[in-house]
Amino acid sequence: MQSFCAAIKSKPVKRYKAYLFILCLFAPLLNQAQDSTFAGSRITRIKDFRNYICYKANPLSLIAGTINVQREATISPMHSTQLGCYFFTGYVLGRDFGIKGLGLTTSYRIYLKSIFENGPYIEPCLRYQYFWANVSNAELDVHVAGGGLVVGRHWLIKKKWVIEIFMGPMYNFSFLDVKVGGLPQNLANPLDDTRGPFDGYWFRSGICLGKLF
Repeated sequence: MQSFCAAIKSKPVKRYKAYLFILCLFAPLLNQAQDSTFAGSRITRIKDFRNYICYKANPLSLIAGTINVQREATISPMHSTQLGCYFFTGYVLGRDFGIKGLGLTTSYRIYLKSIFENGPYIEPCLRYQYFWANVSNAELDVHVAGGGLVVGRHWLIKKKWVIEIFMGPMYNFSFLDVKVGGLPQNLANPLDDTRGPFDGYWFRSGICLGKLF
């Protein structure tokens, strides 16, 4: 050790090399200390996490005569599951269209940041819908099944109030069931159009307001 210190004092060029050598030895320790500090803050955030329930409603759906409510349950700071349902009253802007419907949507949400931060999310979803109507002497039932991908943005206000906007494409398969006088009609002929009016691509969008519990 004494010879090493003497060499540093006697030769300035070797002195810098020695400093560089010592710095290289301790650099991993410094980096490890920074990583442990960051990990500590991250662990603290995860320890503070608990499962939250968020109840939400889409106020814009009322314009289309629809009552739409949703329940989101978190399973981690960045993942949650959501179950939504709606009832279509058949009245749009005071006009009765003579048709009513129910819908059930299930989805898996992935936050690109976390539920505690304002930011975007992506949400693959599946949806089932059922509509019914009476037209003259005929009873019409329409079954719709589909799926899609929603992209949205999430805002958390005062750690309990939630505002969200979302939009995205969906693809539906619909089937039409017709009864006349209470008797089902034979629509098995390939020339008959048994497909419902909701087949194909659709676009889903909205705004949700909710509260975190």
